[in-house]
Amino acid sequence: MNESDSETDSPEEYFENCFVEPLSDLQKMKEGKGAVVALATSIFLYERYWSVLPEKERAASKTKQLVADFNVSDREAEIFWDIFRNGLLHLASPKQRDYGKSLLPYSMRPDVDQFLSIEKGAKEETLVVNPWIFTNRVVQLWKKRLDKIDSNKSAPIPKRYRIETYYYTDNPGHVEHRIVQEG
Repeated sequence: MNESDSETDSPEEYFENCFVEPLSDLQKMKEGKGAVVALATSIFLYERYWSVLPEKERAASKTKQLVADFNVSDREAEIFWDIFRNGLLHLASPKQRDYGKSLLPYSMRPDVDQFLSIEKGAKEETLVVNPWIFTNRVVQLWKKRLDKIDSNKSAPIPKRYRIETYYYTDNPGHVEHRIVQEG
């Protein structure tokens, strides 16, 4: 019996197949083209991570948790959350304006040694983000807590995904792939 014949995926298999491998593939893309999708994915994984932490370990807010987990300042965490989390997850692009007011410009740079910083320029500050440090750290945090990946009862993890392929005889050449959630 191979892995695909088992009834359910373990939390480790689920996490590896649905997140770790695709995020790794995104990181290999030329010219950093996978960075935005990886960062967006890592942000929602981080939100889920925060939601399943035991109350005694969970900070009062997601930005406070960022401060604890990533050793950044409150200001850096708040600005990152607004520009990247709210922008990417609501608007599919980092947010640049809020109610007509300009936000800090940002730079995504894989060459810096820290996940997040605010660089002071001659005229303005710039939020500098290394998306891969964030992504890799979120994966590390989850790997220590995979027993909790299914503990969010509002959004349980499916026990198995499979992709079904449909070939249409009435429309030669038309193929449809459907992802089916089981369990």
